Amino acid sequence: MSIVSPVWNIIYSLGLLMGIGGSVLFSTLRGQSGQNQKKSNEYFMAAVIGVVILAIVTWRNL
Repeated sequence: MSIVSPVWNIIYSLGLLMGIGGSVLFSTLRGQSGQNQKKSNEYFMAAVIGVVILAIVTWRNL
């Protein structure tokens, strides 16, 4: 448990970082107008892909 817990906390905090940032950009674009739907979906996918990449990098380096 003492080995996995720090790694889990790092992955969790990076996921929160990407998730909160992506959600702010996503909701801002969705709130401006309905025409920004495609661009807001791109921000959402960028956040999801970023989380996956950061998780893989974290697991491989620790």
